[in-house]
Amino acid sequence: MKTAVRLCTAICAAFLLGAAALPAEAARLSITKAEWKSGDRVLVVQGKGPGDAKVVLKDAVSGTVLGTKESEDDGKWKFSIKRPASVPCRVRVEANGGSAERDVANRPSDCGGGGTPVL
Repeated sequence: MKTAVRLCTAICAAFLLGAAALPAEAARLSITKAEWKSGDRVLVVQGKGPGDAKVVLKDAVSGTVLGTKESEDDGKWKFSIKRPASVPCRVRVEANGGSAERDVANRPSDCGGGGTPVL
C-alpha cells in the first residue's frame, strides 16, 4: 500500500511540475476578435500571445488548419481569410504549447461547413 501511495505521489508531482513548466507566454495566448464579415466575405481573427511565435489558426470543431503565421515582436497577430471554403462556428489558435478558442461573431447559420460553401 505504501508503495502505491509513493508511486501516486510521484506521478502527481510530475504532472503538476510538468503543468507548472508550461511557458507563461503560452498561458497568455488570447483571441481578442473572431468575426465573419459577410459583406466582404472575410474571416478576421486577431489576438495576442508570445512574441515571434508560430501561431496556428484552426476550425475548433473540425481541427482543420485555416492559416499559420508568425506573431509580431509584441505578440500581436491577425488573420484575414478571404472567401474561406466554409465559415467556422468557433476558432482555435495554438502557439508555444498554449491554445485559446472563441466563437465567431456574425457567423452564418450554416457555419462549420453544414451547408453550401461560401463563395
